[in-house]
Amino acid sequence: QLQGWLCASVSSTKPGKLLELLHTLSMSRGATEYCSLELLTILASELLAQSQVLGGAGLALALQAFGRLRVLQRHGGHVDGGAVSQEGKLPRLVAALLRSLLVLERRLSLSDAAKAAHFCALCAMDSPLLTEAERAEAKDGLARLLERLSWEQKRWS
Repeated sequence: QLQGWLCASVSSTKPGKLLELLHTLSMSRGATEYCSLELLTILASELLAQSQVLGGAGLALALQAFGRLRVLQRHGGHVDGGAVSQEGKLPRLVAALLRSLLVLERRLSLSDAAKAAHFCALCAMDSPLLTEAERAEAKDGLARLLERLSWEQKRWS
């Protein structure tokens, strides 16, 4: 019942609160196994819609939380005749969140760039739920983020 209420009220919630909810879910014991696919999909969709408001820091936190929840490893999804199944929506939305973050790559703090690089390396590059093109985007994004982190380290050394 609680997840049903959450799903119904997500669209009227401020982006910062959505991010806080996602973070809390990701830190909860057992959330990886028991968190509703519907709730995670709605959260991802709303966060994507509010990506301009969230900025790089918010998007990095969202990806970190989705990584903790192992959404690119645990939920199945497939494409039938061009239509993405309900289960396949979450990986597409998470890939779109990563794409939105990579657009802001040069404006990310070092901490946020490191969170994004971690997500790319551990969650996105090898996920069987992402398309080949999405995995390639994650690989390219990781390379760009690591280059930026390396450049920043040299600059401060």
